[in-house]
Amino acid sequence: MSQFKINFADILDVFPRPISCMRLQEKTKQLALYRGGDFGSIELWDVAHQPCMVKQLIDLELIDGKPSVESLVWAQGRLFSGGLHGFIVEHDLRSGKIKNKTAATSGPVWCLAVKSDESQIAAGTEDGFINIFDVLDESLIYLKVLDRQEGRVLCMDWSPCGNYIASGSVDSVRLWDVEKGHAIQRLITGRSKNKETIVWSIVMMENFTIASGDSRGIVSFWDGRVGVLKFKIISHKADILALKLSQDKTQLYAAGVDPTIIIMNKIINSDRWVKSHPRVMHTNDVMTLETVGNKLFSGGLDGDFIMSSFPPKVVTKIPPIPKQQFVFQSAEHVLVRKEASVNIWKLPTPTTELQMLLEFQTKGSENIYSTCLSPNGRIFAISTLKYIRVFRLNDVPDSPKPLQLTRLNLQDDEKVIANRFWHLNFLDDNRILALSVDGRKALFMQLSTDSNAVQITDCIAGPSEDEQSDRALEGIDSFIASVDGKHICVNCNNHISLYKVDFNEPMLEKMCSVPNYSARLTSMNFHPSHPLLLLTFSDHCFQVYNFERGRIIFQNKLEKKYDDQQPLMGSAWIRNGDAAVLFQVDGMYLLKLCTTDEPAKKSRKGENSSKSEFVRFKFEVNSCGAKYKYLAFMGSHNAGEELLAAEVNPNSLLEKLPPAFAKKRFGS
Repeated sequence: MSQFKINFADILDVFPRPISCMRLQEKTKQLALYRGGDFGSIELWDVAHQPCMVKQLIDLELIDGKPSVESLVWAQGRLFSGGLHGFIVEHDLRSGKIKNKTAATSGPVWCLAVKSDESQIAAGTEDGFINIFDVLDESLIYLKVLDRQEGRVLCMDWSPCGNYIASGSVDSVRLWDVEKGHAIQRLITGRSKNKETIVWSIVMMENFTIASGDSRGIVSFWDGRVGVLKFKIISHKADILALKLSQDKTQLYAAGVDPTIIIMNKIINSDRWVKSHPRVMHTNDVMTLETVGNKLFSGGLDGDFIMSSFPPKVVTKIPPIPKQQFVFQSAEHVLVRKEASVNIWKLPTPTTELQMLLEFQTKGSENIYSTCLSPNGRIFAISTLKYIRVFRLNDVPDSPKPLQLTRLNLQDDEKVIANRFWHLNFLDDNRILALSVDGRKALFMQLSTDSNAVQITDCIAGPSEDEQSDRALEGIDSFIASVDGKHICVNCNNHISLYKVDFNEPMLEKMCSVPNYSARLTSMNFHPSHPLLLLTFSDHCFQVYNFERGRIIFQNKLEKKYDDQQPLMGSAWIRNGDAAVLFQVDGMYLLKLCTTDEPAKKSRKGENSSKSEFVRFKFEVNSCGAKYKYLAFMGSHNAGEELLAAEVNPNSLLEKLPPAFAKKRFGS
């Protein structure tokens, strides 16, 4: 890497957003987690291999102008959430929008639990009610409500047999008979220094043993049959916010305000549990836990999504930096997308420094779903749930503001665009292609060169409109355009397809599909001059696909240490395509490409030979020994002769967090 100069640009100001709840779908190994803050979102992660974020849901139910998600559950392959708004919300994973809302009885929903056969969902509310709903094909149907209890229902867990529910509240744990609708056991936790005890988390096991974690830092084990306390373990110095039973039922994980995660092991042929080794991985409160095999996933106030396992001891920390495309680069400018704003920077030159030119905020702090920047850096577009907006950047000489923003008039049918999320991408300086997230529609937009107008030439069927397969139900995760704007690559639930773009017709013509790969796709990148597509995957594998020949011409899997679980985040071509850089959070690799004019394969008689048939490619992979902090973006700079990198300083994230739980040391 010594022959390439790396320019680090300080263009990212990341605020860590807390992870408050998460839930696993066992069949597909898809993990849903909620990141809170002023701009909350539900993230869907593939955890079958290394953790990789698949998509983000930003259309959430609001209360007082802010999203609220207190609990998440999966039922029959569908995702549901509950919050302080008092609804159980079903999310459409294809379109990214809210699909259905079902009101719960009396007030905010604090917790959700799903029956073992996924036929029913229970919701615990502010006023002490537990509502039972049947899960039907298209909606939830209210079935019954259990007897009212005193105080709010803060946590619940359904018994493995499906006949009972254990719930936690202030000073008590209750065991409910779902069919009768009554509480058959009321278990009193007791108090410390006459302060009320809040039961934050609960787990119900197969032998009617109920484990509860409370504000005293105690994990209590109850016998649900006779309603007595079997024993308790003092595991933490402060509130226990999360309990999780391992999938083999032999380990119980506990964590909370005291960020240490304590593991409790079950004694063989006994109902007793003993405290085992701790794991200290977070700096602040741990708010939620989930298990996949022998792997433990944890999240909390510091925003870190951490995967750990033992034995062997492996800890993978995924920092709270953006995972999807959020930096867009032209020859002279860089656009950085945030939740409800965009920043435009002027890249440094030998005589000038990096400079912020413009900060644009959406009206009403509307969440931005997609953004794109034209190759000349003079036009950018944004899409939200309500609209698509296109803006032109004009130089203003002799003015304190270097740029003036002009909104271009979009000549459209608002019904076509509104209430639909769109992926945007420039095909050239004056043409934009938009694909709907659900894959059903495609928009071709032409920008006028002599007026401030954008003409939608047509709205046609999208890439998955005519697909009769399972992947058509999942929508489009992302797409990119080639440098010449004649091809696009579409990622639809890890199925990668290439299309020819004809702007004059307009139409999308499918060319080919990349062979399916088991690991999740993390990035795709067109070569600047050859018909090559560079693909990176979450298991450290990458491929080079020739889309004119329709086959993979190079594939390699990086040799990693057993404890290096960070996936490849992205790639960038440099030196006009004679090399590419592959990067992850803390390092990078160099892929060198060489070409010769010797024929790669003899053509059969009567077949037309394309130019690419007579180009043979050779590849070489080298590692870069340097370690980096939190790499979030890399791209080419100065006509491909240099690299532009954006990095997040971990200390800057710590400075934005509240004080951590303080522990006394050395007897002080």
